[in-house]
Amino acid sequence: MKDMWAELKADASFKSHVSSSREGRIKDQFICHAVNPLTIYKSPWNLEPWRPDLSLALTYKNKCNPE
Repeated sequence: MKDMWAELKADASFKSHVSSSREGRIKDQFICHAVNPLTIYKSPWNLEPWRPDLSLALTYKNKCNPE
């Protein structure tokens, strides 16, 4: 998981699309999609910085797309 997250953050477009203040909410959505059996095979994984910053547990409960 750490390697996957590091690779995503290293992508050149990540920093241009995600401010550091919103990084936590993106990380929670990413981890949720990677481990949630209901969403792991969903394509695409929508990582949206505009979504609210909830805990990982609440993000998981909301099927990785908290409102």
